[in-house]
Amino acid sequence: MNTKIVEIRNDATKGLADAVFQKAFDGIYLVDSTRCIEDWNGSAESITGYSRDQMLGHRCSDNFLVHVDEQGRQLCGALCPLQATIDDGCPRQARVYLRHKQGHRVPVDVRTEAVRDRSGNITGAVEIFRQVSSCEELSGRMAELERLAFLDKLTSLPNRRFAENRLNLLMTQYQNNAIGFSALLIDLDHFKNVNDTFGHAAGDAVLQSVSMSLGAGLRSSDLVARWGGEEFIVLLGSTDIEKIRNLGERCRLVVANTVARVGNDELCVTASIGAASVLPGDDLATLLLRMDSTLYESKRQGRNRVTL
Repeated sequence: MNTKIVEIRNDATKGLADAVFQKAFDGIYLVDSTRCIEDWNGSAESITGYSRDQMLGHRCSDNFLVHVDEQGRQLCGALCPLQATIDDGCPRQARVYLRHKQGHRVPVDVRTEAVRDRSGNITGAVEIFRQVSSCEELSGRMAELERLAFLDKLTSLPNRRFAENRLNLLMTQYQNNAIGFSALLIDLDHFKNVNDTFGHAAGDAVLQSVSMSLGAGLRSSDLVARWGGEEFIVLLGSTDIEKIRNLGERCRLVVANTVARVGNDELCVTASIGAASVLPGDDLATLLLRMDSTLYESKRQGRNRVTL
């Protein structure tokens, strides 16, 4: 091919790449191996308030953007994702907060990629960042607050408030559409002895181990939540006696075969389980009363058993 044509094509390709770089929706900047900024596009200007001329030749750590993560840690030193990508060539992504030229913080989603020469050697890196909209940020915060409101901090299971909301929903569906459901109330046997003998930290370790075992041992359609203290509740969308019995036995065996390691000790507990299905005329109070009654019967019969 004619050398002149190749040069024209190369110039056209470079011109197109430059245009895409400058007009990209995301902020983009390019640094060399010392993190000195070599290019800075239009979206980077609008997101940060700093013009291209103000940034070229400076290092990204020169007290301009001052990135911090969601824990408030400054990232421009040892925690810099751009420097880490230059060091190992691995791409990274993170939610960070940069400082706008006017001083306020701007939440951005950041991606970093290594830049290599024809031989594959790393010569720098590129950071691509997109501003998180205020609606998206607010939505994320609300989702986190909602998650915390319905989460038991010790076990990471849904808490009693969440379980009660789900029970009310299931009860409404039953009353309006005759969709049956059942519940298991699980109480760890002699749990007070664990706290009295080994301490509350050991008791917490037992609750955490049991929670993980129960969560892993159930079907995705079943819900297990911490009901309070050493009690758990399991909700299932069935009133079939054999299914309830099988699920109850599975939960009993899961608990009995769970070990919590505390120092040199291996702590084991068993569980008494009471089960009840919703019946015509039930409300939440009558259903819970029957669950308590069947649980008490399991205790009375010697514990480590299921009563329907």
